Amino acid sequence: MKTKTTLFLFLLFCMLTSAVANAQRSALDAVNDSAGIYPGIPITLNLLANDTIPAGDSVKIIMIGAGSSSVVTSTINPGGNVTFLMSQWGYSGNQVNFYKIRDYTLGKESDTASVVLNLRDESFGYLDINNVRARFNSSGLHFFHDSAQYEVPKGSGKSSLFANSLWIGGLDATDSLHFAGERYRQGPSSGNAWTHQDYWAGPVSDTAYYNIYQDTVWNYIWKINRTEILYHRNHCWDPGYVAIHNILTWPGNGNVAMGQAQKLAPFSDRNGNGIYEPYDGDYPEIRGDQALFFIYNDDHGLHTESSGGKLRMEIHGMAYAFDQPDDTAFKNTVFLHCKIINRSQNTYHGTYMGIFADIDLGYSNDDYLGCDVNRGMFYGYNGNPVDGTGQPWAYGANPPIQAVVILAGPKIDPDGYDNPSFQGNSLFGPSFNGSCNIVPYNGTLLKMGYGPNGTDSAMFLVKSDAINGMNFGDGITDNERLGMQRFLYHNNSNSGVPGYMTDPAYAPDYYRFMQGIWRDNSKMIYGGNGHYTAGGYGPDCNFMFPGLTDICNWGTDGQPPNGPKLWTEKTAMNNPQDRRGVASTGPITFHPGDVQEVDVAFAWARDYQSPDSTLNKLNTVVDSIRRHYIENRAPAGGLFYGINDRDQEQPSKLKIYPNPAKDNIFVEIPSGIDKEIDLSLISTLGKTVYLKTFSAKTTLQIGVSGIPAGLYLLHIKTGTHVWVEKVLLMK
Repeated sequence: MKTKTTLFLFLLFCMLTSAVANAQRSALDAVNDSAGIYPGIPITLNLLANDTIPAGDSVKIIMIGAGSSSVVTSTINPGGNVTFLMSQWGYSGNQVNFYKIRDYTLGKESDTASVVLNLRDESFGYLDINNVRARFNSSGLHFFHDSAQYEVPKGSGKSSLFANSLWIGGLDATDSLHFAGERYRQGPSSGNAWTHQDYWAGPVSDTAYYNIYQDTVWNYIWKINRTEILYHRNHCWDPGYVAIHNILTWPGNGNVAMGQAQKLAPFSDRNGNGIYEPYDGDYPEIRGDQALFFIYNDDHGLHTESSGGKLRMEIHGMAYAFDQPDDTAFKNTVFLHCKIINRSQNTYHGTYMGIFADIDLGYSNDDYLGCDVNRGMFYGYNGNPVDGTGQPWAYGANPPIQAVVILAGPKIDPDGYDNPSFQGNSLFGPSFNGSCNIVPYNGTLLKMGYGPNGTDSAMFLVKSDAINGMNFGDGITDNERLGMQRFLYHNNSNSGVPGYMTDPAYAPDYYRFMQGIWRDNSKMIYGGNGHYTAGGYGPDCNFMFPGLTDICNWGTDGQPPNGPKLWTEKTAMNNPQDRRGVASTGPITFHPGDVQEVDVAFAWARDYQSPDSTLNKLNTVVDSIRRHYIENRAPAGGLFYGINDRDQEQPSKLKIYPNPAKDNIFVEIPSGIDKEIDLSLISTLGKTVYLKTFSAKTTLQIGVSGIPAGLYLLHIKTGTHVWVEKVLLMK
């Protein structure tokens, strides 16, 4: 009996053990994973490392795709390793991938697990301080990525611009064309967007330092509000103060060891040493009330968008806006400043710069384009009374107008003169009384001007550049800047128009467009669609669809049109479609090391009551913007451009002696200071060793005999004035 019982218990134990073992063997569990990922830098994760897998079983990972997006691709490697790669810049948020484990030994699969990948991409940012929310990308192609992202009114879900890019083209000493410019990064054959490029984020560097790791540094947008700068200026000396990330990392200096320029982003250098030191009182210089700063170049790689030769240009971009909710002009406008530096050894002649824009007013296939010669702008407006056919992104009834305005372009080549202004205030009197008595003369125009009250008439040369340029007739030699010199529209290749007026494909096409020349190498002519096969009646011209704005026939070298003066898309009887255009400026000579600038405004206007008055409203908006810009006067006071010290005058220089000092330091304060003076002496370790408030006086005496020898920062603040100077104590 005992033997049978023992045998029974033994068999029962075996059965239970086997059951437990089988239960354990059948335990198969895939556990969620997560990781951060940067564009271009692959990461490999062992997804099985935290999963439950029966010992000795044969298993395989099965990737079953991603969620709503597929920005990151995956490759399954042996041993449970999966490599993930985010190949493109321009995305943020998380991508969730899903996977299962297939157990071939058990013949079953696990439940689905996730791999959450945090896309660490800050290569784009949004201006959003006013009524516009506009996306800017660090490598120079703006307003879109997978969709249009120039939203106005902000929060409406409606966009008026799809794309914008700076085009630059010039000829070297052998007349070879060098060009950089983009449309949608589709390449000459119009492939997938964002797969071909002419520009890359970052400054011009030595070739060895164009790599994915440097790309992660420069594919970045520095976004700063003016209020943040004011706070930094007022508190950077406070104990325990920590600067915000974008002030702390502001790219004021490049790495010269990598072939970068020593000075990059603009900053207020309080001690004049050329080094950006935010904890020494330095701060970024921005325009407007909110700014985005970025740097890009065309030297990083081959130009696969245009197939153009490299220029080795470096562009410092600053997009900015003003917080003026009650100002019709400024609340609906954003600005873009491009500082362009020739880092090559080439002198480029015949250099043109173009502002390309694809204006899509909500629904993109019912638009017209036009230009205004005197205001230096081109604009898009709806070809139908109602935008779209009810789409949520369409503007519907009373659609707006979107303008692209060249406020000022590069400087003209020096000629030793202060060239007279077309608008008045020239050597020949303050007004031309609207006279348009001009004739062609050796590439310029000969114009009859009148002095005050119509007296002292004289014939003199006025460059056509003066019509919408800047600094003409201001009494200063060779500071004149070009405005919009040409405007040429073109069309989506799917719109059924002749090939010569579709999107440019290769660099010569882009370069011709900036010269007002079609893809078939024929010059744009007045009337119709600007071509001799499309209703054009001549003569040769520089501005397409100017309406009646070319009052003095500047765009036709003073020659009246051979047909009707009024020229618009409506007079050409065009069908509205998907339009694009480029406003260009030039030609100039661009020497090595030269710096040129282009300033652009993107202005928007809408009349909800009378759509026929929308263009008049836009003109009023642009006139206000141009007036403020020319006068360098921001809408709320202070400077429009330059150092944006609206709330603080730039302090005069202090006189400090002796320096080095032993027992006493004397500081002479500039005259006119009538407020208390706060003075502190701070060690290089950030410790305040001397602190005192003086009554208003012109000379301060600081006793330093009890302070250890060393280098110190002298910080003085009175009212809105701040000084930071270095002093050396010797014992």
